[in-house]
Amino acid sequence: CAPSVFCIGVSSWVLRKDLGNSVKSELFWKGCGREFLRYFSLVFLSLGIGSVSAFVMPMIIRQRLPEVDSAAYYMITRFAELATYASVTLAFVMFPMVSEAHAKGQKSLKLFLYTSAGSVGFGVLASLVLWLFGGFIFDLIPTCRPYVGYVPDMAFLALTMSLAMACGNFTDYEFACNRFAFLWWSLPLAVLQTLLVVCFTGYTFFYGRLPASVVDWMGSLHIATLRNLIWVMFAFVTIRIVIIAVQLSVRQLRQRSL
Repeated sequence: CAPSVFCIGVSSWVLRKDLGNSVKSELFWKGCGREFLRYFSLVFLSLGIGSVSAFVMPMIIRQRLPEVDSAAYYMITRFAELATYASVTLAFVMFPMVSEAHAKGQKSLKLFLYTSAGSVGFGVLASLVLWLFGGFIFDLIPTCRPYVGYVPDMAFLALTMSLAMACGNFTDYEFACNRFAFLWWSLPLAVLQTLLVVCFTGYTFFYGRLPASVVDWMGSLHIATLRNLIWVMFAFVTIRIVIIAVQLSVRQLRQRSL
């Protein structure tokens, strides 16, 4: 934390020194405080609910999955997360460029599409490398060797993570354009995913509260396995991608008709 605070402080001082007296200092909350509060509140709401969902999934995996699946999840995520690194870097570059283009009334969709293509492309490549060489890598590490059988799951998880990061790029893109309508579907979808995972992995809680046939059906799905949970993540990511594609297509058609 201290290095980050130091970098922010030094950057602010250098920026102020370079600007000198050519730029008049104004308190932002006097001119646009209400707009800033609106923007901050919506971003905070989105990130807050997203953080809860991101917290619950690992907790469920560690607490409700078989011990070997829980341990395997820890191992494979160390490698699967490599597929997300390009997306994080590209998002940092995309956001200010999109924001500037939007402020000037310029089109910025291509910036988002290029960023997403780069994120997914790198993720697919990383997933392929993990699928082809993951077994060899795990054999070289004694602590990873018992989890060689989870290498296909690792590759699939890497692909799912890269697609999820592409959806995150869409969130950044909308934030940069000061658009928040997507929250009407993205937040309920995140809550729905979390609730489904919590309920179906702890289905025994519902005995005596729901009809036994319903609870038995929930148990028959065997959601509480690592592979099935990855499939659940992939399914919800796919739903998000479809909705994003529809939303962007509708927006483009409306702009062309004007």
